[in-house]
Amino acid sequence: GNHSKGVMQPRGVPVLAGGLIVFLGLSWLCLDAWSNVKRGQQETRDAVLREIHRLDAQLDKVDRKVDGGFAAVDKTLGLITGQRTALQPQMSTSTTFAEKLAATPQEMGHAKAAPTAQEEDAPAPQEVVANLGQSRHWSLSHQQQFYKKNHVAYGNKQDFSGLSRLYSNVSTCASAQDPVLLGGFNAGQSLRNLLKQCSSLHVHAFEIQPKLFQSVSKAMSGTTNVQLYNLGFSDKSASGIPIGGKGEVAGLFTTKGTKFAKWGDSGESASVVALHEWCAEKGIERTEYVIIDVEGHEPKVLRGMRLDHDSNQRRFPVLQFELGGTWGPRDPRHGGEDEWTQQVAAQHLADHGYMLFLIGNSYWFPVTPEFFAPGPHSHSEGSGPFIQGNLLCVHHKYSRPALREVVVANGNALLLTEPEKQ
Repeated sequence: GNHSKGVMQPRGVPVLAGGLIVFLGLSWLCLDAWSNVKRGQQETRDAVLREIHRLDAQLDKVDRKVDGGFAAVDKTLGLITGQRTALQPQMSTSTTFAEKLAATPQEMGHAKAAPTAQEEDAPAPQEVVANLGQSRHWSLSHQQQFYKKNHVAYGNKQDFSGLSRLYSNVSTCASAQDPVLLGGFNAGQSLRNLLKQCSSLHVHAFEIQPKLFQSVSKAMSGTTNVQLYNLGFSDKSASGIPIGGKGEVAGLFTTKGTKFAKWGDSGESASVVALHEWCAEKGIERTEYVIIDVEGHEPKVLRGMRLDHDSNQRRFPVLQFELGGTWGPRDPRHGGEDEWTQQVAAQHLADHGYMLFLIGNSYWFPVTPEFFAPGPHSHSEGSGPFIQGNLLCVHHKYSRPALREVVVANGNALLLTEPEKQ
């Protein structure tokens, strides 16, 4: 027995040694794995830090651009304020800032006789219209080049940005007293957007589609500062006009035999009014803003405003309307309005005292009527050339100064971002 016990004792030594070796091996493997994990975590942290530094660098660039934009706006506002201060002693209390800036040097230094009724009704001369309220513009070629390069920023949906930019300004919103007319509220997107920016606005909103009119009327019930009408805008009052298409593409045209035949006609009809007559019947002598989105019916709406009359320039001092493919001369939605091209409409407005701006996501882009002539910057969908977007038209004399100066200062600030080489 003692011999056996003596033999067994030395056998435990290699077992223990083997166990220790296994333990040490496993420990080393665990430490190596942990080291790899730590190394991976460190590499991940380093990668995250590098990405953070890269994003910080990009944000710094954006901040510098934003600061540059604000500096340009501040510079423009400073120039305008300086001009206002310099001119103030020479201005009568009844003369608006924009009127004085648009006056000739002789008029600025001497009292002007009261205009006759004929002079009051006469359209502003084109040479004065070009510099209304010190709103400037680039040369025609530079306008075309800028639009071609930046047309996405001036697309058809940027009118929301323009309204937000205008009415998020507290003073512009708070001082609005006259009603807004909204033609083509559809499912209510533009109406909600407008009220979101300035909930105190008094709005008369129009829609030709009966079902959409009923739906939005139900949603807006109880909103006392909004009146809705199942009517459309045109050049004269009429009823029973067929509605082509549905939803956002619905308008006063027929789709039969056209490239839009797949849309189909709605089977519904609409009643329309001429805006100057409707406003006169309602006793509306002045509006704050008119929004026109009528799928190709814009030429008739503009004629129905009778802006060749001074009283209607006073009544409609600020308006915007949609441009786009519906203005193509061969587009069936344009209603055969071959003579009323975008350029003709723009010239009509400029001849009657309106400054013209394409509405962009950050700026109002000052343009001239010639900008709308077919050129290398034009779009086409097969029905003739056109400019995309929305056109804001601000009367140099009858628009509210608070609103006019916001638009003009912003437009002039855009010109400073890309000075034209002389």
